[in-house]
Amino acid sequence: MYKLVKSSIILKIGGSVIYDNSLNVNQVLLDKLKEWYFRKKDDYQNIVIVVGGGSELLMNNEKSIMVSGGLKVGWSTDMDAAVFADILEESRIIKVSNIDYIYDRDPGVVEDAVAIKDMTWDEYFKLFDIQEDSTHSPNKNIPIDVECARFCKKKEISFWISGGDRIKEANVFEDIITEGTLVHP
Repeated sequence: MYKLVKSSIILKIGGSVIYDNSLNVNQVLLDKLKEWYFRKKDDYQNIVIVVGGGSELLMNNEKSIMVSGGLKVGWSTDMDAAVFADILEESRIIKVSNIDYIYDRDPGVVEDAVAIKDMTWDEYFKLFDIQEDSTHSPNKNIPIDVECARFCKKKEISFWISGGDRIKEANVFEDIITEGTLVHP
């Protein structure tokens, strides 16, 4: 039977969900990711995993499987993932973060904050007050950094944001990324 292979998948895993403030590795998430990889690796021509917080660039010669941290000083790892998506002509990045959705207000401050499941880049820019002269600030509390958001809008790349409590609760990696917010052109 002929199996259709998808071209590529770009996963961006936030540094805050890979390890905690004491630099303890989130082995539960990595085990789920590893198990997902071995089940799904033949479904993709390229698998790109961009990890926040810095890492070494590794390449497996048997197949294009890339693990990357920061590519360029001053860029966020969100931007690194967007550059890989652009190079590989992929239209979506899946970002696993410490948030499960983008909200209309900070849910840590406002009890009745509402999860947004679908939004355009223009709506994202308005929600986070991104102006033409706005610049990237490392560790700013924004789901997708300013330059990356502009780049993705221009290149028509979507971002799927998911994670939060599902990272601990999920049985398999797919369960982490089934719910979230889609930011799109």
